[in-house]
This record gives sequence, structure tokens and C-alpha cells, in this order.
Amino acid sequence: MLSALRWSTSRLRGAALRPLSTLAWGVGSEGQLGLVHTCEQATPAPIPDLRGKQVSCVAGGVFHSAALVHVEGQGQIHMWGSNFFGQAGYFPELQSALFSTDDEEVVWEPRWLDENLKDESITALSCGDFHNIALAESGKVFTWGAGILGHGSEVFDSRPHAIKSFMEPEPLRIHSVHARQGLSFATASKPATPAATTPEPTDATASETAASPAPAAAAAAEPGPPTEVFVWGHYDASEDGAKRVKSTAPVRLPTAEHLATTTHVDGSYHMMAVAGTSRVDGRPVFAVFGSHPARRVQNFEPETPPYHAELEKIDVVNAGEAPVPLIGVVDDLMGRMSLPRSLFLVDGAVVVLRENGTVDVTHVVGDTNPSASSLTPTAQTLDLPEPIVAMSVSSPLAALAIGKSGTVYQWTAVYPPKPKPKSAWSWLIDPKPDPAEVARAASMVRRTLLDALVGGFIETRGTFNGAVAIGGGWSHHFVVADDVHGADADESAAAISGPSSVKK
Repeated sequence: MLSALRWSTSRLRGAALRPLSTLAWGVGSEGQLGLVHTCEQATPAPIPDLRGKQVSCVAGGVFHSAALVHVEGQGQIHMWGSNFFGQAGYFPELQSALFSTDDEEVVWEPRWLDENLKDESITALSCGDFHNIALAESGKVFTWGAGILGHGSEVFDSRPHAIKSFMEPEPLRIHSVHARQGLSFATASKPATPAATTPEPTDATASETAASPAPAAAAAAEPGPPTEVFVWGHYDASEDGAKRVKSTAPVRLPTAEHLATTTHVDGSYHMMAVAGTSRVDGRPVFAVFGSHPARRVQNFEPETPPYHAELEKIDVVNAGEAPVPLIGVVDDLMGRMSLPRSLFLVDGAVVVLRENGTVDVTHVVGDTNPSASSLTPTAQTLDLPEPIVAMSVSSPLAALAIGKSGTVYQWTAVYPPKPKPKSAWSWLIDPKPDPAEVARAASMVRRTLLDALVGGFIETRGTFNGAVAIGGGWSHHFVVADDVHGADADESAAAISGPSSVKK
């Protein structure tokens, strides 16, 4: 979320003169680690091309990665990993969005994405499964990659393009952008009128960084234009998830009836959660939209990302409000004690990192089948070794966090592997499943990411001085911290599990 980005950027400003390293670990089969090999990286290792660079945000999709790098005052996007759908931003000489040659399908080292962005300074960056979204200082929202990019079509494009509907016919003030799996979000409001004498509205996702107005000024101030939440992509349009629609251009989430303000938003294949204050009495609440897990007839979650082509032949909604059903508006039970810094939707629960460093889980829906009016949330605070300063959840498979000491924590979901399909020839020779695969699957206990969070299945990935940002994709992860020097860097870079497969 953008608030986490603001936290890391503020830390970065305080250390602008010191070199930083971006370290990677996890799966690197498509070059998504940036370490120029395809092995699994067991321990965090510095990415050579990002050594000494000022990185304030790092993110990833299923097989690609991106970093927001500050170079002489300009926010630049550097990308690497799979470029099969153009999601890594590389385009061949003909600048075609459709290409299939092996040399163009993987970007092995971080590369500055300057196409259409050379004169822009990027302030926020987020990655979906196969696409990306960025916010520029100019107020433009850029998207590129595969799936639904918000331009009114489903054309894959490796080149970033600004979404025109945010600029025409009336320009909107964009507060934040966010991508999660196949969805994209933006929070926006109409610009304040010229006659207004009050300060500009606080950024919707960085309320913790805004200075409080003087009492007299606060009493005299009038509320600014309301913040609206826009969404585009595929989402459920019925309570049971049987009907799905797609918005190829941004449409409004129906939050105005329920929320007076909005601060954070996140989503998944089936649900969306918006944090804000109640229109009735101003109390902190979550508005949850989508299909109810207990009623859902088709479930894409959690471990398998659906290929977007499976969802092409569904209704298109590009005007008015998104026809997404409201599951319910529930109290943010911890909201009066500390404001949210980041919000994540995990397996139907709302996970919030608070300003005081605590992380809590609000179980919005249970296994029963309640009506929207009867939802009773329950909340629990996670038992953590220390206060958390930044957190990232970029897929249903893993969550990451940085502790106050600089220690990196990781929670991981476990899903027993499904037997690989056998060829017709293999079935003729041996119709029985592979005993080794069957035994391995039987030995694994299924654990969702929510189970890992609330059950305390937490691992440490090391302590990193001056850690300023955390992020990653489905199975690859990153931390940005003080630069790693000398033998330590060489040792870390050599800690590779699996066969030595290096791309020259």
C-alpha cells in the first residue's frame, strides 16, 4: 500500500547519502530475483545491479519484479523477470506488444523502464500478477503488462500508458494506486475549488504523515472533496460468485453510501476491503465487497492464479458503479487505538499493520452464512517478537514484515502439490501415480496464509541494518537495507540451493 511506501520514502530521505542494497530470496525460475540465475535462493542475496541505489519500493507479480529507484531527484522504475506478457516493460525493436521469442521473454537484470516515463517522476508503484501500475508526480496513472490495464480494452502492452479517464473530461486528484492479483485500484477526489482556503485534503493512504492543523484552523476548516475508490479488472458480481464481470476501464466502488472517508483498499479474486469511517457516526469501519466465502460456488483462490484468458467471455461494465455486492460494513475494532498504516485482504480476513507497530486480524466472515446486516467481526492481535514498521502481502502464498530491529519476518502458506499430469505414453507404460509425489503430498499439511499468521508460523530471514522497504511477488521476496560490502556480500550471493543453473 502507498502508506508503506511513504514510510520507506521518509526513512530513505533521512539516509539519502548512504548506499543501499536490495536483497532477494525465493524462486528465481524466470529471472525474477534479479540475480542472473534460475535457482532457488535460500538466503537473501544482494542484487548486483541495484547495489548502492536509492530504492524506496520493491514489488513483484507471479514471475516479474519492479523497484522504484530515485536517481537525481527523479523516481524511476527498474524492472526484471518474465516478460512473456510484456509485464517487465521490455519491448523489441518493432515495439510490438505481442512477441514470443525466447530472448525477449526474460529480463535478467534490473532495467530502467523509460518508455513513456523518461520525463515523469514516479511516486508510487505496485505489481499485480501480470501487470503493473504507477503514479507520477504529474498526477498521471500509468499501467502496462497483461490483463486489464484500465484503457477500455484487454490489449497486452509492454509500454506504460496513462489512463485517460482520470484526466478527461474532468481531471481527478489521485491519492494512491494499488494492484493485487488481477485487480487494480486508485483512490481519487475532485480537485479542491480555487476559493477554498483550507489545506489540501490529507492523502488517503498517508494520514499518519500529515501534520495536524491548529485547533482554530481545524474548527474553521470545511471538509475537502470526498475520496472515491476506483477499481478495474475481473471481480464477482453476485453473492455466490457464480456471476463475474470485468471492468476494462476504472469504475467506482459503491462506498459513498457507507463511508464518509476512505483510507486503504485491497482486494483478491473474490473480495475487496476498504477501510474508512462510517457515514453514520464516524467510527472506524471496513466495508467488504464481493462474494461470501460460505456461499461461493467457484473458488479461484488461493494457490492457483487463474489465467486471465479464462475470464474473457463475461459481461463488461465500464460505466457508473461496479456491480459488486456488499458483504457488510463491520467495525474496525482496533481502529480507535491506532490508525492503520497498511491493510491487506488475506483469505477473507482483513489484516492491518497499525501505526503503533502491532498487526491485527479482523475476521469479517466466518464459515456460516450470515446476512450482511448480521455480520459480527472478531479481531485478534498477532503475537509478534517486536513492533513492526513495514509489511507486505503480495500473494496468497507469503507475507513479509520488517521489525523495529531490522529483522525480516516471513509467514508462508503450505499447499500439498497436486500430481503432475502424465502424458498418454506414460499412462500406457505405468498407469499408477508417481509414488514419490504421492508420498511428498501426503507428508504436507495444508496451511493457508491466514493460518500461518494467526497460528504463529513465523520465520526470520535475518537482521538488516537500516531496512527501509519490504516486498515481493508470489514466491520471490526482497528487502532494501544498508549496503552489503565485501565478503559478506559474496558469501550471501553464493548461498544458492538447488542445481547451479546460471544464465550467461
